[in-house]
Amino acid sequence: MSIKASKIIGQTQRNWDYDSKISEEEIQYLVDVSSNAPTKNNLNLFKLFVSTNIEFNTAIQNWAYNSEEKMPDLETNQKTKEFNSQVAAPLLMMYLVIDKSFYQYDKEVSHPDAIFSAGVAAGATALASAEIGYQTGFCSCLHIPGL
Repeated sequence: MSIKASKIIGQTQRNWDYDSKISEEEIQYLVDVSSNAPTKNNLNLFKLFVSTNIEFNTAIQNWAYNSEEKMPDLETNQKTKEFNSQVAAPLLMMYLVIDKSFYQYDKEVSHPDAIFSAGVAAGATALASAEIGYQTGFCSCLHIPGL
């Protein structure tokens, strides 16, 4: 792992080049890195959803906002949601922590363990992305009904 890659992932990418396509091999590489990241008791504690569908990724942006920080609209001076453009990326990788009832059989695994495992996988994937020339971003502000 390089220091250069760690510096790249420290800067969130929000402006995307939709004309530059990500190869299937690179996507599979990133999925493999994510899937092979260490987890508590080597259990699969999250689901990874991968999308290269720009329409879908842009639609997800409607649920990606900071609920605590509201920005005033310049014309109306009313508070509005601040949407996060990171999720409108050409490649969107979403880590969904599996419901805690899934791993209740293992007393050594907790919900925080699952969240931590997803974070480790996302971090490893971000570093791998940087090493093959991509810039990334993290967003934890998804508010999707039913999830």
